[in-house]
Amino acid sequence: MKNNVIIYRIVPNIYSNDLEKSKRFYVEFLEMELVMDMEWIMTFASKNNPTAQVTIFHYDKKGKLNNKATFLSLKYLTLISCMKRRINKIVK
Repeated sequence: MKNNVIIYRIVPNIYSNDLEKSKRFYVEFLEMELVMDMEWIMTFASKNNPTAQVTIFHYDKKGKLNNKATFLSLKYLTLISCMKRRINKIVK
């Protein structure tokens, strides 16, 4: 990879206007484990591969649900590590 960037995982973040239905879908249908529940955000992980995750955000805006704003998050430690390496190269 360019600049030795290593990505360990990418987590899709999706909006839902019904968190309970989302929870049932991921836990009962896909048999994922609920690994974080803060009432406005939930993260589900695969039981076989815990790095396979999806995060569901509560969509509280008026109007039709719009997932065009769905976004991905890199594992932040990887990103910080890459940034430190790049900064060290610039400083030297």
